[in-house]
Amino acid sequence: MRGFPAALVLLVLAPCAHGAGTAQSLVATTAEEQGLWQRVAEEQAALDRSGFVLEEPELEDYLQAVVARLATADGLAEDDFSVKLVRDPTLNAFAYPNGRLYIHTGLLARMLNEAQLASVLAHEMTHATHKHALKSQRSLKTKTGILQAISLSAPVAGDFSPLIDLLGVYGTAAAVSGYSKGLETEADEVGWQRMRKCGYDTGEAPVVFRVLMADLSEHARKEPFFFGTHPKLADREKNFARLNAADKKHTGGEKGEERFAQATRRVLLINGELEMRAGRHDAARDQLWRYRVADPSSVRVRWLIGENERVAGAQGDPAEARKLLEEALAMDETFAPAHRSLGILLYRAGELAAAAPHLRRFLDLDRTAHDRAYIEAYLEKCEPTPPPAPPAPAS
Repeated sequence: MRGFPAALVLLVLAPCAHGAGTAQSLVATTAEEQGLWQRVAEEQAALDRSGFVLEEPELEDYLQAVVARLATADGLAEDDFSVKLVRDPTLNAFAYPNGRLYIHTGLLARMLNEAQLASVLAHEMTHATHKHALKSQRSLKTKTGILQAISLSAPVAGDFSPLIDLLGVYGTAAAVSGYSKGLETEADEVGWQRMRKCGYDTGEAPVVFRVLMADLSEHARKEPFFFGTHPKLADREKNFARLNAADKKHTGGEKGEERFAQATRRVLLINGELEMRAGRHDAARDQLWRYRVADPSSVRVRWLIGENERVAGAQGDPAEARKLLEEALAMDETFAPAHRSLGILLYRAGELAAAAPHLRRFLDLDRTAHDRAYIEAYLEKCEPTPPPAPPAPAS
């Protein structure tokens, strides 16, 4: 694997018992299914080149190792599956029928261990292995019809419309509406069995959905995607709890907390910034502070936490923002974004003389700043042009 440390890959894969015999391949076996795969390949290609897919080779390698562990335990060809990370703060994961899985940074940032990650990936893999898209495609008419069928209101969809706009009929079905209750239950049951075969702690499967439900409730969020709706999460939690209650022989299992924390740490930084820019300041604060604990030497995380407090309005803490921004600049005086943030903070506090050096330094450090004219206007108010000197007296 490209960047993920080989030792950690082996740790992910070591507990997994391989299925007996030749690995089963994920293939399109009929003309109808081959046509489906061709259409989803076009949707997938559009998404991959959209800019939403995050290029993080080490993290992708880790996700791929977890999928490989789940696949080989069930006698599946691990190369038939691939995982991509979507740069989006919403709660979601989805699969195309050809084995391509996508997981949002927003979902990954809320997980606490590898067993929780495995529960979601195993569920999504089952949609591909059990041909749920093929079984459902006759009822998939148009993307608009899918959105209308689930009563996705314009205000809710509008918050995340750039990503929704990229998804075709099959991506929308997988990512937004999901499949029938029976097929989703099958994905839970088969996914749970894969977790168990791999030695993961199946007790973490319902826990992750409780965490997600609590997050939605705490922040009073409305999201358009499958894993961002309370009823769908409740169904997953109940199914996994039922499966665990009926399993009298299996106790414990691996959670993979330390390995997960090491591999996914940067997601907290990346998604924390996305949360901030989406105006979800409580979630941003939580994720960015978790990253700071893991990497206290990071200048960027200090700036982001300070910036989040600055832009959060009534939810923010200007004094804390100032402290953190000053700390960031003490660590690296050339970090341009911190000069910008601190300059604007001081300007709006009426401290024009203190704001001016930071605004000027930002412009010096970032010659191509997209908001250069905006900062220059602030600077002009901090450094007014002095009146012209009176003419010299005639001799």
